[in-house]
Amino acid sequence: MAIEINSNTIADAVADRLRDNGIVAPRLLTLEQAATYLGMTKDALKAKVHLGRIPTVDLDKKLRFDRQDLDRIIDQNKRSA
Repeated sequence: MAIEINSNTIADAVADRLRDNGIVAPRLLTLEQAATYLGMTKDALKAKVHLGRIPTVDLDKKLRFDRQDLDRIIDQNKRSA
């Protein structure tokens, strides 16, 4: 019997669990947080932003990265062996 997994359902369940524990993961990340999240240096991330490969959020004149955009970039760059 196959089990169908819906990533949105899993993400919602994780978010609910975090909220239940009093932990809220921020949706917007700083440059340093986003670089860590993507596993790259801050300079490499800045270069990709400059080339227009990674979207940013300009909030109160501070550069932020939407976690959902980063997840989408990760998913788009997956490849099978």
